[in-house]
Amino acid sequence: MRQQYYNTIYDVVNDEFATQLAEKLVQQGQGNAENQAWQMMGMSGVTSQEAIKTTGQDSAGYIIPAGTIGILPWVPKKNREGFGDTFKNGGKYRTFPDPLGSGLQFAVHEYATGADNQSTYGERQDVDVEVEISIDLGPVIAPMSTANASPIFKVALLES
Repeated sequence: MRQQYYNTIYDVVNDEFATQLAEKLVQQGQGNAENQAWQMMGMSGVTSQEAIKTTGQDSAGYIIPAGTIGILPWVPKKNREGFGDTFKNGGKYRTFPDPLGSGLQFAVHEYATGADNQSTYGERQDVDVEVEISIDLGPVIAPMSTANASPIFKVALLES
């Protein structure tokens, strides 16, 4: 990473094998004759069994300078502003906050339809309210000053 002029804190996403190797290196503390603790300073890591596909390597991971990638939420304009009526053509558009406390807003579209529910203990002329709840998330990557450059670096290890 220093060859790329990144002297900062890194986020690391490893597969299981690379995580196990990193944990072994981290645990070699100051009392160990092979003190390699300095190798992991400034890194924050997670493990993924699915995000990293390897072909021909024993393990792989991604190293990302902190703050260079993210996810932005998006709520359509009609939902943000509130529009319509559930029982009129087009339905109602609105939002509601994530009940689990993430701070995200869910987009809601609800509309009424005529239905024959007599086979499920309803009426032949029932009104069903259809509801769609969604959230749009978009990944973003920091722009680079060099064409075709990316702040995300894939690394792989081949054990011999």
